[in-house]
Amino acid sequence: MSSIPSNVSRAPTLLVNQIQLANIQRSSLGLFETQSQLATGRAVLRPSDDTVATAAIAQLDDSIQRSGQRLRNIDQADANLALVESSLAEANDLLLSAKQIASTQVNIGTTQIERENQAQVVNSLIDGLLTQMNRKSVDNYLFGGSRTSSPPFEAFGAGFIYRGEFDKLTTDINLGKSVPVTLVGIESISDELSKVQGDVDLSPDLTPDTLLSDLRGPVGLGVTKGSIQMQLDNGPVVEIDLKTADRMEDVVTRIEAAIRDYETTNGVTILDTGGVSLAGEAITIDVVSGAPGTDPQLTFTEVGVGTTARDLGLTTTGGFSFEATQTTGQ
Repeated sequence: MSSIPSNVSRAPTLLVNQIQLANIQRSSLGLFETQSQLATGRAVLRPSDDTVATAAIAQLDDSIQRSGQRLRNIDQADANLALVESSLAEANDLLLSAKQIASTQVNIGTTQIERENQAQVVNSLIDGLLTQMNRKSVDNYLFGGSRTSSPPFEAFGAGFIYRGEFDKLTTDINLGKSVPVTLVGIESISDELSKVQGDVDLSPDLTPDTLLSDLRGPVGLGVTKGSIQMQLDNGPVVEIDLKTADRMEDVVTRIEAAIRDYETTNGVTILDTGGVSLAGEAITIDVVSGAPGTDPQLTFTEVGVGTTARDLGLTTTGGFSFEATQTTGQ
């Protein structure tokens, strides 16, 4: 029931009507808010209704969203684990089959034709192993470590090369630490193989005195001496003569000299402070960064039907470029 405040002793009719109208509007607004709460099932419709309750609701919503995401992470990790177990089991079966074939072929009595036929079977088993190691879940490769957007293994010469990372991709499932959902392929497949530890280093590091005649090359047939071609981005192509190179020092010196001459002739900068050197089992070329622009790309190609660039690890069948983020050859 509306009433006139006691402090208003005498009031005009207009003021009385305005007070009564304000009371009616206030009651109507309260009724509307109550109806909205009943209709929506929510006590707080907007942050201004109750700031304390709003903060508690926001924290609860965040907790619910995190829990939902962790449940999805668990489902994805479980699916990845199932695929990993399946791939490793199939890889193990392929390796056992290849081992069995190899064991039977060393016996006396097998003919050359039989061995050639069985070699084709082993090659198919190797292809199957490559397929398993490049197994992919819904949106990532399982054996590429933290690099999940491209196949971790690819054919290289007579063997295979690992293109993945050595850090695993992890996810949060609320166990106080991150849980890996991918594996490092080179470690996974190595665990399936029997290892024999010898006293001789079968993959020694390159040194300036290493003879080219002592290198096996990517296909195990040594290094064929010849000329190679070099190009920076889409610039002119330069030929480098390595026909008379005997040691790795000769190769490194001639490549660096050709690059320095290219820089002088074309007014560009290619090499950074590291220049051309040897690192481990490969040739390293320290290419300058193009920041803030695009990094320059230095590529090597064959001359005609030669194989010198591939034998030295300066290029691959699919192409390869040296740049600021990729300085080591293959």
